Amino acid sequence: IIVSVEKKLQDIQFKIEDNGPGINESIQKELYHSMQEGKNFNMAEKNEHIGIINVNNRLIYQYGKEYGLSIESVEGRYTRVLFKIPISNSKENAQNV
Repeated sequence: IIVSVEKKLQDIQFKIEDNGPGINESIQKELYHSMQEGKNFNMAEKNEHIGIINVNNRLIYQYGKEYGLSIESVEGRYTRVLFKIPISNSKENAQNV
């Protein structure tokens, strides 16, 4: 697992990457859809990926839509999760950036 943090203009970007089995393409699509909608009852019923969806929702709630999770994965090679937060602690300032 590689974790990196980098300052990007008015934000701090976090990147978490592994060299594990990756995420199946169909699951990636379901995750992306769930993250866009903010919820997915099918995934919640199966107790799948609830943590990822919750973190995404909390980032968006706290900082605005441009601050949700981004997930990149190639099955059999890696998974990379990126997110950013504004340097300012204020939700109002973050939405005005």
